Amino acid sequence: MAFTSELTSHQATNPSPTTTSECWIYTAEHGIEEVTLPAAQSSLTVEGTKLRPWCLLDRSILGCALAILYSAEAPSRELREVVTKLARVRFANRHWFPRADRS
Repeated sequence: MAFTSELTSHQATNPSPTTTSECWIYTAEHGIEEVTLPAAQSSLTVEGTKLRPWCLLDRSILGCALAILYSAEAPSRELREVVTKLARVRFANRHWFPRADRS
């Protein structure tokens, strides 16, 4: 899957070589793909289709945003649930991710 991205105005004026964004891309043609981008993007274009970022909340664990999903349309409830579960697994070993044995 080939894609291009657009930086936000803040990123264009304040570039950071160490900033990355761990997120997901959804297209009908390719399904869900886990990606790491150089920084949070204001939009992505995948094979000619413009995708926008959707911030997915996980109120059951964090009470805040857990995942960014790039999609052409608002994600369905099922898609949000799948990506949220993938994010829990992806971030489970991170120091900032809450776990019962760390409290």
